[in-house]
Amino acid sequence: MHAETTGENLFGERYTTISDTYYTYGGMENVSSPAGWNGHAQFQMQVFGVLTGAHTDSTTTGYDIWGASYTTVSSTDYVNN
Repeated sequence: MHAETTGENLFGERYTTISDTYYTYGGMENVSSPAGWNGHAQFQMQVFGVLTGAHTDSTTTGYDIWGASYTTVSSTDYVNN
């Protein structure tokens, strides 16, 4: 997923963030429902395409209150255990 965000605050500081997120999904998995879920006893079910992780690369560029420019680069991994 690609996203671009721009903003400015009351002091005139401006920024632009561009990020790309990549998702990974697993195959068929046997999982247990939560006990008491939907008014039923716990039961086994098969789930396909469980989200197993995601990775985001993000770059923010902007100008602070004094006009100095900055760039922040980040990389984040999300893991679903």
